[in-house]
Amino acid sequence: NKKHDAFAAEIKANKGAVEDLMDRCQKEIDAKNPNSKEIAAALAGLKTDWDELQALTSTKTEGLKEAEEQDKLNKDLKECEKKLDELEKLLNSQDVGSDLESTKNLLQKHKNLEDELAAQKEKIRDLVAKGKGLADGGHFDKDGILEITDIFERRSESLMPLLAARKKKLDDSLLWHQLSADMDAEMDWIKEHMGLATLKDYGRNYAEATKYLSKHKNLLNEMSSH
Repeated sequence: NKKHDAFAAEIKANKGAVEDLMDRCQKEIDAKNPNSKEIAAALAGLKTDWDELQALTSTKTEGLKEAEEQDKLNKDLKECEKKLDELEKLLNSQDVGSDLESTKNLLQKHKNLEDELAAQKEKIRDLVAKGKGLADGGHFDKDGILEITDIFERRSESLMPLLAARKKKLDDSLLWHQLSADMDAEMDWIKEHMGLATLKDYGRNYAEATKYLSKHKNLLNEMSSH
């Protein structure tokens, strides 16, 4: 590219000299120079070669520009591919948490995955639009560009079912661990109060009996409101 840029700059720099030479030749022809026939032939050859050189330079410049644009597009898509591979691996994880806290942490990480996938989908949509612009502009590899951008667009969409399935697994896991934690708490509460409920001592006198009766009423009240 740098070599071609230098070459194109050289062509541009010499344009004035070539055109000046053409003008001089034409003036000699117009002035009926004795060698007008030879000058006209030389001028025609010079004009043909000069026009061809400019056309070839312009075509190559445009081709290199299109190649650069495609290379940039492919590099951006490669970065997206790397990110999509990472997301897919995480979404296929079988880890749904071993307890309530770990499951909550995984759900937070899943929320981050949702955000990351949304960002990648947006980036890919932009690259698809860029690819379509190149194709519509007559890019020499327009079919290849449209094919690769379509593949990436479908790839990003294919992760949506995985995202939803992973979310459901984590929600189900959270529900189970929450239920299990609540059950453990209730069992601990029952064990804690079982001693008072099974107490056989009713008191040896009125004062003790009243005291135990009060404790029993408190237990009943606590059970009804628990």
